[in-house]
Amino acid sequence: MSIRVTTPFPTIVEGPLVLKKVDPKSRIEFLVKRLNEANDAYYHTSKPIMTDQAYDNLYQELEELEKKHPDLIRLDTPTNNIGYKLPPKVLDPNKVPHMEQMYSLRNAYHIEDVYRHIDRVLNAEAFRGMSIEPKYDGLALEVVYSKKKPVKVSTRGDGSVGELLPYAIPRMNLPVLKYTQKDMMKFVDPVIYGECIITHDELKRVNEMRLERGEIPYANCRNAVAGLIRTEENYGVELKFIPYRVYMGGMQSIAMEVLGTMGFDPIERHTVTENYHERITEIIKRYTEMRPSLNYDIDGVVIKLDCQDEEYRLGYTAKYPNGSIAYKFPAEQAMTRLTDIQVQRAPSGRLTPVGILEPVKLDGVVITRVTLNNFKYIEEMDVRIGDYVNIIRAGGVIPKLTSVYREVRSDDIIRYAAPTQCPYCSSPTKMEGKYMYCSNPDCKDQ
Repeated sequence: MSIRVTTPFPTIVEGPLVLKKVDPKSRIEFLVKRLNEANDAYYHTSKPIMTDQAYDNLYQELEELEKKHPDLIRLDTPTNNIGYKLPPKVLDPNKVPHMEQMYSLRNAYHIEDVYRHIDRVLNAEAFRGMSIEPKYDGLALEVVYSKKKPVKVSTRGDGSVGELLPYAIPRMNLPVLKYTQKDMMKFVDPVIYGECIITHDELKRVNEMRLERGEIPYANCRNAVAGLIRTEENYGVELKFIPYRVYMGGMQSIAMEVLGTMGFDPIERHTVTENYHERITEIIKRYTEMRPSLNYDIDGVVIKLDCQDEEYRLGYTAKYPNGSIAYKFPAEQAMTRLTDIQVQRAPSGRLTPVGILEPVKLDGVVITRVTLNNFKYIEEMDVRIGDYVNIIRAGGVIPKLTSVYREVRSDDIIRYAAPTQCPYCSSPTKMEGKYMYCSNPDCKDQ
């Protein structure tokens, strides 16, 4: 049986589910804790623990609860932060304040939400159109130039202070700017904001090298960028920097064209000045259809005011510019129950836990199993047999567990205990890093 629930889970739930009543204070405490965990995973470790859509669903619920119960707002609520406060070990000594605040974008997963946004900003003074751009799925960066050369690169961090990246400049092959001070006075010592990405071909090549060296391959393009840009070892890779903003007080469309003449890879973009609903719908449809054939990851489309001064006049919330919104491609996901955890043995002797699921259909495919990566992952996620979990098809292919719905967990569900004996030959198991192996080199089924 499938049921649609509005609260606390705004998703399609597969299977029977009895929701517990939770008082606002307890629910807010849970949401703050869970969202901060997700922020820490995304911004600090670059290993997300839930999809963007799942995060936004929980975030929206927290916003609504805080509006209804302002007396229950916590000091550590993520609704007051743009990104995430980097841990002290990251901030010191490599903290760097941004030249401008780096805001996030409000996400929309339904075209109707985009229409409502468009209708609101249509009333902006001297409104002169919208700029539509693909939303690259990588790492947002601030690049500071001096005397036409890049001198400093940092991550978004909490929006005000980011992490300094000393290897980023050579790794991204940033251009020396091509212009004269006479013609381009506004671009003397510019600050350029953009997304650092890696192509699918480069990711494949890097992962092949990592496997040859006995290293763990990167799970996806975003994780690869976050790792490669922070390490001295570059595997001969060249990351791409795609600019999406430089302030010149004029039109976004012109600013992006100018950056192309200055040596940056031009960004594909569209300007819409009429029939906004119809034209933007067409553009979103185009990117949705072409997304599978691209050699890089995009996770949506950004809709922003073309006039930068109008963007500033509309102002900002604590997290978002009022003049921009991101339409996100919704990841197909479903909630189901984890019924068992089994152990799978690789030829190397590595023992990998596999979650057995109540069958759930995703993108036309019935999913019954999901890898749980390693036993450390089970511990960190606190996933237990009998839990309701959220499943997506990563890259549209591989089933992935993204979150655990602990708030509907039965009181009698206990933690999973990793095996101390190999389930195939009964020999003692051993840990090497976060992975478990059978200690018997001649392991075989009993």
